Amino acid sequence: MGDLTIIVFHETLSPKIELIASDLFPITPYELCLIDNFLNDSSKILHDRLEQIEQNRTIIQNFIENREDVSVAYANSISSVFLKLPVPNADTFVEWLLCEYNRDKRTVFVAPSVFFHSEQYEDEGEILIDYRYLNPEILEEGLDVLQDALDKYLGLHGTNKAKNDIGEG
Repeated sequence: MGDLTIIVFHETLSPKIELIASDLFPITPYELCLIDNFLNDSSKILHDRLEQIEQNRTIIQNFIENREDVSVAYANSISSVFLKLPVPNADTFVEWLLCEYNRDKRTVFVAPSVFFHSEQYEDEGEILIDYRYLNPEILEEGLDVLQDALDKYLGLHGTNKAKNDIGEG
């Protein structure tokens, strides 16, 4: 569906306002057809959408179960999840993920959760994944890329730590 603007007026509003709005936002027969189609199929559309969200939840749950070092921080949302990753700073990890990492010229974008908490929140490797508009195949592929990125990042992080430890000795 394309962009569609519908304004419904309460009977207490002035008819002049409705007339002006009708001139500014005319509804075409095509848009009325789209609305009719949506209303006729709304229960199927809603069912399919909820089914897709449930598939995505299952994919996220499988990812978490297969990685003992990743846990759910907050799971009460219908279409997003906060994950606690085994990284000391999610902001640095996300920057590395977007600027330096790629697997076959692909990477994933996750949001560091520091931006979704109060100012007192200390970054402890928590990220937000919003899967509301992702189809299950894309989500699964993205989590596979994230898993590979985590393994590489943790290896790099461990390697840097080991080099620092050797240099201090």
